[in-house]
Amino acid sequence: MSQEQSPSAAEIENWLSEVLSELLGIPRNEIDVTTRFDRYGLDSSSAISITEMLGSYVGKDLEPTLLYDYPSVESIAKHLAK
Repeated sequence: MSQEQSPSAAEIENWLSEVLSELLGIPRNEIDVTTRFDRYGLDSSSAISITEMLGSYVGKDLEPTLLYDYPSVESIAKHLAK
């Protein structure tokens, strides 16, 4: 994605849900965008890795604490789509 065309909240939610599904080895339809990341058992290493991949996806440098500051797929998507 170019910076001129940032992804929408829905696109970010979908992308993050896919990443979590693959990372956790659970079906995509079992990812609830309102569930806190810690409920999925993500460790700090996974959180940093996801944040780096997400930064590449949205074309922005993101703080490593993003998943702690915005603790669900939905909250991150809304924050980044602003």
